[in-house]
Amino acid sequence: MKKRKTRIDDENSAASAFLRGFLATGLLCAFAGPDRATARSVLRQAVTGGAALSVATVAARAIRHRDYGAALVGVAAGAAGIRMAERLLADPPAERT
Repeated sequence: MKKRKTRIDDENSAASAFLRGFLATGLLCAFAGPDRATARSVLRQAVTGGAALSVATVAARAIRHRDYGAALVGVAAGAAGIRMAERLLADPPAERT
């Protein structure tokens, strides 16, 4: 019996690109730098890194197919999604004492 290929199995899919970006950025954020990062900041960086790589993959594919409108819409939607993730996962303000 032949195994069916799903969209997520495709190495060049947006979901696969998101996962690669999420993991790579999360690892870099968690283990790079002298100070210890908070779990929230690691998650924020991982989500935005995954989204950025996913958007870049979709836009590059659209540009290769000369579909510039789709590339522009994809980048705009991706930028909005990244901005929303930044705002939702922002570190809470420090308490003043």
